[in-house]
Amino acid sequence: MKMRSRKILAGVTALALCLVLTACGSSQSAATPSPSPSPTETPQQVIKVGMMATLKPFVYTDDSDNIIGYDIDMLNAIDELLPDYTFEYQNLQFSVLFTSLENGTVDMLTGTIGRNAEREAKYLVPSIDSGYVVSSLVVPEDDTATNSFDDMAGKKIPMDPARYEYNVMKEYNDEHPDKAMVIVEMADVTQADSMKMVADGRCDAALIYRDSFEEIQKELDLPVRMSDVYAVKQPYCQLINPSLTEFGAKYEEALQTLIDNGTMSQISVKWLGYDMFADN
Repeated sequence: MKMRSRKILAGVTALALCLVLTACGSSQSAATPSPSPSPTETPQQVIKVGMMATLKPFVYTDDSDNIIGYDIDMLNAIDELLPDYTFEYQNLQFSVLFTSLENGTVDMLTGTIGRNAEREAKYLVPSIDSGYVVSSLVVPEDDTATNSFDDMAGKKIPMDPARYEYNVMKEYNDEHPDKAMVIVEMADVTQADSMKMVADGRCDAALIYRDSFEEIQKELDLPVRMSDVYAVKQPYCQLINPSLTEFGAKYEEALQTLIDNGTMSQISVKWLGYDMFADN
């Protein structure tokens, strides 16, 4: 009888021990592992872009003082292609534009900035032009034969010697002496005055920015027309702090993508009414 009691007790003890071990095993297997910490995201690098926001339609402020225009749409599109960077826009006075880039107040400049050897030596300048200031000939409305410099032999055209286009016209004359135009040098002559000179017969043609022609005509309504031929395409670009070489390379690659996929042409038509990237 005692022996049977011992067997029963031993069996109960073994069963209890088994249950305890099973419970411990179940507790361990059911335990939720601690989540591994998520990797720290690298913050976007802020690229401060300086501009003189008075250059309508390229970069200017709207009635709410928001900076808008061709350059802003372009930069926003580039921003979408560069996940490691984000742009911050600053409206600056012309007097501090270049010094702000040199002292690090901003990282890049935009806004119809022409490229030249001096700037390319001093700053990081993308090899790709981000746009053009396009000029075409304006002639009397009944003159259907004059459309390009090739049609200007012996004809008079006013031009300020300080303008970029003056040098282009001089170079054309040097290269085509048999088709040379007569450049009437006039300091500070405005585009509106040049168009008036065409309308009243003092000159045969004027070289006018395509994005300015319609605005001038709304005010003056002169008997003139603008040629569809692009006579001068003055390239412009952005200037970047020379220390930002990695950003500069990525920026240039993104800009080329926007040119290739037609985005830049769409932005041009939206803001200027024509495709400055077309070969006209």
